Amino acid sequence: VTTTGLSGNNEQTWSVTFGSDVGTVPTLTVATNALTALNGVGTIAIVKTNGNLNGNSYCNANVCNSVAVSASTVYPIRNTIAGLVAGTAYFVRVSAFTALGYGLLRLTAPNNLMVPFGLPASPASFYNLAAPPVLYVTGPTSLLVSFQPAAFTGGAPIISCTVEWDSTSAFNNGPSGVPLGTTTLYGTNANGAEYSITSLTAGLTYFTRVYCSNNQLGAGPPVATVPPSAIPRQKPPAVDTITLSAGTDTTGKSMLVTWNTPTSPGSSVQGYAVEWYTKSVAVPYFGVQTQQLLTSTGTITGGTFTVAFGATDVPLPGVANAVNGQSYITTSVDLTGILQRGDLLSISGLTYLVATTGVLSASSIPLADATAWLNQAPAALAITPAPYTGNTVQGAVVYRQHRTPRLSVNVLPTDLQVALENLPSIGRVRVARTGSTNNFVWTVTFLSQFGPLASPNVLRVNSFNIAGTAPNLVSSIGVVGVSPQNYKIQLVPSTSTSVVLSGLKPGTAYFVTVKAANDRGYGMFGSPAPPSYTPIGIPDALSNVWLRSLSQTQVELMYDEVDMSGGAAVDQYLIEYGNDASFQVATAHPPVLPQNKYVRVTTSADLGPIDPTSVFTLSLSNYFGVYNVDLGGYFNLVANSQFITQVTPGGGVAVDLTILVARGEFVKIANQEYRVCLDPTTSFAMAGVSATQFNFATNVVTVSPALNNHPILVVGTTIVVRDCLMVITGLPSTTTLSVSHQCFASFGPGATDPVYVRWGPSAIPICDKSNPWTPVTYTGFSILEAPVFKLDTAMGPFTNLDVTAAFGNAVTGQWNDAANTANSISSLGCEDYFRLGDPYSGQIARVLTPCIGATCGCAGLTPTVLPLGDIASPNLETSLSYDTLQYATQEIQTIRISTATGDFTSGVGGFRLQFGADVTATTLAGGNGGINVNAQYGCLLWASGVTALADAADSAALKAELETLPSIDQVQVSRKLYLNPTIAVYSITFTGFRVRGKLPTIQVVDQGSNGCGAFTGATPAAAVVTKVQNAYVNAYRLEKSSDIPVTATAEDVKAAIEQLSLSCKVDVVRRVAKNGFNWFVTFSRGVPVNLLTFNANDYKLRAVLAPLATVTRVNIVKLNVLNNAQSVYARVAA
Repeated sequence: VTTTGLSGNNEQTWSVTFGSDVGTVPTLTVATNALTALNGVGTIAIVKTNGNLNGNSYCNANVCNSVAVSASTVYPIRNTIAGLVAGTAYFVRVSAFTALGYGLLRLTAPNNLMVPFGLPASPASFYNLAAPPVLYVTGPTSLLVSFQPAAFTGGAPIISCTVEWDSTSAFNNGPSGVPLGTTTLYGTNANGAEYSITSLTAGLTYFTRVYCSNNQLGAGPPVATVPPSAIPRQKPPAVDTITLSAGTDTTGKSMLVTWNTPTSPGSSVQGYAVEWYTKSVAVPYFGVQTQQLLTSTGTITGGTFTVAFGATDVPLPGVANAVNGQSYITTSVDLTGILQRGDLLSISGLTYLVATTGVLSASSIPLADATAWLNQAPAALAITPAPYTGNTVQGAVVYRQHRTPRLSVNVLPTDLQVALENLPSIGRVRVARTGSTNNFVWTVTFLSQFGPLASPNVLRVNSFNIAGTAPNLVSSIGVVGVSPQNYKIQLVPSTSTSVVLSGLKPGTAYFVTVKAANDRGYGMFGSPAPPSYTPIGIPDALSNVWLRSLSQTQVELMYDEVDMSGGAAVDQYLIEYGNDASFQVATAHPPVLPQNKYVRVTTSADLGPIDPTSVFTLSLSNYFGVYNVDLGGYFNLVANSQFITQVTPGGGVAVDLTILVARGEFVKIANQEYRVCLDPTTSFAMAGVSATQFNFATNVVTVSPALNNHPILVVGTTIVVRDCLMVITGLPSTTTLSVSHQCFASFGPGATDPVYVRWGPSAIPICDKSNPWTPVTYTGFSILEAPVFKLDTAMGPFTNLDVTAAFGNAVTGQWNDAANTANSISSLGCEDYFRLGDPYSGQIARVLTPCIGATCGCAGLTPTVLPLGDIASPNLETSLSYDTLQYATQEIQTIRISTATGDFTSGVGGFRLQFGADVTATTLAGGNGGINVNAQYGCLLWASGVTALADAADSAALKAELETLPSIDQVQVSRKLYLNPTIAVYSITFTGFRVRGKLPTIQVVDQGSNGCGAFTGATPAAAVVTKVQNAYVNAYRLEKSSDIPVTATAEDVKAAIEQLSLSCKVDVVRRVAKNGFNWFVTFSRGVPVNLLTFNANDYKLRAVLAPLATVTRVNIVKLNVLNNAQSVYARVAA
């Protein structure tokens, strides 16, 4: 104690320093104030300055040990000080306490000791320090160990943690008795770690354990994970060797499905799901797959998320107690490795979230309100405590959803796919990722689950561990699934590998899939080859069978033929006849084949009369027609040529072939028939003409000699000079051509390059009549100044060939030949037939004619739009098929990567390509080389070099990457590279089966960003994508008769039928049939043996209710019988 002494007013200050007390001591208080002063009571002020431990610790939370003594206490007294930190020196002193307080404090001897270093304690669960590490199954050959170091490090820093695995719990199956596998994660691992053990053997049991090491004594004791072992496994593979047959059924109303048991290492097959359905007449043929989106929002700086799917019905280990009104439940086992904050759980039929506040421990789970369980941002997720509202229960089972492990906020689409497919509640999926950090969109397509998903049917994201500013990851439904037509499913136990599907319709093709399930859920379905089966039954009895006498020894049997019966085409007819009505004794006529000689045309109505002014038409399945449409002009086909070229003798007017015939069209010159080539690269060198100069900036080609009204090099002609594709857009002078192009290198003057012609108003390439992809060379004598003809059934080319368009197609005419209405879309009417692509084998459709009640019309048919209707039911939409588009031109797109000035450095600089919803995700060639490899997948390198060899290599790389996309099966790619400045032009021709028709425009994304390497040397401009050639296909109308009045005489119908090119001579007889007529037609000469169908179009028939014109094949068979004056009986069967 020190003092300042008395002042002039007898005031004094004492300073008391507590020499033996440590840290903060209580403030002194005034017990008694007996001071007096001249003006009253004197005051005493106490001011305290706290002591400072300078970071040292004092006792345990400032509460020192106290030892009670009594008369029986044995000396010397011993006291153990616990809770100390290893590797730290501690000072100790002791003081006695009596009724008068504490005595002097005395230091020990020695006055300090250091607590010795220890081994670190066993690692703990990532989610709970009181629980062991957790083991997860993540795939067929992988396991995941999740852990964090224990709180007790042994007094020294943790320097590593080690994960070990073995096929035995002794961990000695490796070489020399060591564990089979081990990996060491160096560092403190302070934030915990998740290690994926890969390349394991599927179906084998693996034990796992973890230990950590400090820098003083090394490794601590290992601890087994929970569970201590697991079996790497996955869903069963696709079921194979599926066969479809009739089994023992002869009715055509069922089929037998058999298959082989798939291998399922580590988890036996628990059952099968057999699904069957029919094909719709329009896209979507087999329903629509569900698509869901996961979209990141806000500013995300890091963290992880999980995704759950399905019902909250996964039972958890142990049991739980829940008390009404309490905001938590108590558990018998530690669930912290299974449940995370923000997860859904269910107990006693009530659903809650695991609260993000409150105690989450080995025996306690805090509850939060689950009303808003979807798409909650981390700041709002599970923050509202919710009391348990059910009856108090003990020993209840707790349930949760199937959930993925933690996923990074920029998870690769392939990694997300693996994680989702590992959930038993999800089958097989495909995942694509678009966008960039804070803007990622993962598109999840459910591949093995048909149609709409069973509720709850949405991916649920737990966003609790996402970091950033207003971060979130939102789940939404992009496409609602639609079940295939007539979809059904039947579950089959694992003990059976066959099932009979009943309730089928004979003659209908049923598509069947089979998938197997194990404890990981259902795998991908397998399909038989071929994928469908058409059940066939015994043909039905024929209707309309007549027998009449021709003479005493001959009778005539007449019957209606049928195309299909019992679900199959009729092959032949069996006839029996004789005098026995029971046919116990009968003569069997040799089998009779279907024929085309006799047909019956019938008009009728459900409720007449039929309007006598109404009409119908007839057709004989001829889509080819005849070559009677003169293109106009005059043409040459020179010997050894591959082109028909136009000439203008005597200054005649030229025609534009590009709006008269399209690629793939049939043409005829003299007696030579060809198809215009579909391949756009077919070309010929223009004799006597060369290019001397090209200026790409002014778009001008200089030619020599002067053209002087050249008949072929005209506006609209496609030419190639060097390797530059051009289209002539103007003729500024006799020696110059204005052109459009995508070339960026000039040449000349003084060049002598040939000019190649590919296509134009005066030149078309010729291909084989049976294959428009096979060029031909004319080897006969030159044909000069001859007309060219095309088919009278040709309607020209049609675009808008979107094979993915839902609910039918409406194709668009590329041009309408207004000068020749017989050769245009205007020749069609409601319900008329036409073919697409090829007049012999192309897809048959009819003009879509929908009905509202009894009123039908084809308002969708316009001078430029042709809507497709089903061949059997033209009131229903139908869709283009991929097979149809084998006759279509191929789509060509170009991609231009460029800069305005300077040159890019080759070998660096990348981009991704997006095609529809698919984004490249395989190559790393164009990545930025950073440590985050995940962010670089799918980045293509703009150029590996500037040589021709590099052009070829980089084109092959882009081709290979595009063909990894599920929507692209085959493309051709080439590249042209220009320098100073850099311009790289990739040309992509879509040649595969799945890339026919109208396609999405390729998009260049992530150019130099989002994991793709930055461009150096120059600044890239925005990439430009151009469609150089769209797909189109030719159409052919069905040749039809002129309108036939419903009251037509036999001669009228005879004249109408003989108009048709397939018909020669017919005889017709008319008879009254109820409220209409029957016209019996006999092809007396030139029976069309290749007749497919004899069609009637009754759209223009009118009656009170349901007028109809039908064509029925009839056969007449003469039977020789005995002249015995007995009745003759006959019967016929299909």
